[in-house]
Amino acid sequence: MRSLHFVQSIEPLQGGGLGQGALGLHLAMLAMGESTLVTTCESGFDEVHPEVIQCVRRGLPALYYSPALRRIAKQRVEASDWVHGHGLYVGTNAVIGAEAVKQGRPLCYHTQGFFDPWILNRSRWKKLATRWLFEDRNLKAVRLWRALTRKEVGQIRALGFRQTIEVLPNGIRLEEIDQQIAPGNVARFEARLRPKRALFLGRLHPKKGLNILIQSWAALAEKFPDWELAIVGPDEGGYLATVESLVRELGVGKSVRFFGSVRGADKVAAFRSADLFVLP
Repeated sequence: MRSLHFVQSIEPLQGGGLGQGALGLHLAMLAMGESTLVTTCESGFDEVHPEVIQCVRRGLPALYYSPALRRIAKQRVEASDWVHGHGLYVGTNAVIGAEAVKQGRPLCYHTQGFFDPWILNRSRWKKLATRWLFEDRNLKAVRLWRALTRKEVGQIRALGFRQTIEVLPNGIRLEEIDQQIAPGNVARFEARLRPKRALFLGRLHPKKGLNILIQSWAALAEKFPDWELAIVGPDEGGYLATVESLVRELGVGKSVRFFGSVRGADKVAAFRSADLFVLP
């Protein structure tokens, strides 16, 4: 079975959990057979993985369009038995997804939360435009949907899609969790403001509920004086400034710390340093 995966990016900010989910599934399928992942990237991004083709983006960053991707699309789809699309509404779908439909290749869509009502209502007109231009044709051609949860199954059905749906949560690479972490990675998270630590790890973006978290933290601060909150993740669209302002406004700066973006061993070290993980 020859699989072709496509996703907008595997970069920390541009791809986020979507990119990592696609990359992880590709690597797992590669270990069992033939798999290729095609994606876009900024010039200079140098993270290398087996059978991952990264094509430099051009034009508006939010479109995730790459002329190089368009040049290889026909050949890569022809060489595949199944085509797997991760995410929606971007240039990779307009190129690889559309080519799969054109060639009649079986298409599997991994929605990864893109049918959540909050997401559907965000930038609604842009999404309607991309659906009219290319995504509706892709969606109608989907042979198999992959949902992360039963809730996501309901979101897919609510939009009228009747194709087969499989519920398969994102996997975890246990060897990464079990690896020995270098002292330098551990040291970054070792020092604490308080004896216990709650950890937020994800993109700093309005969808992630950081405003809810900070407001709740302020309400609980006096009751739990031995806890600190570590906020770890890349700043998206300048949202970090909004969160920092809220921290100052609510007077919880002494128990809230910002660590910036992490990957690999630093990410594992961040999880190991925490007593509680919170993702509102």
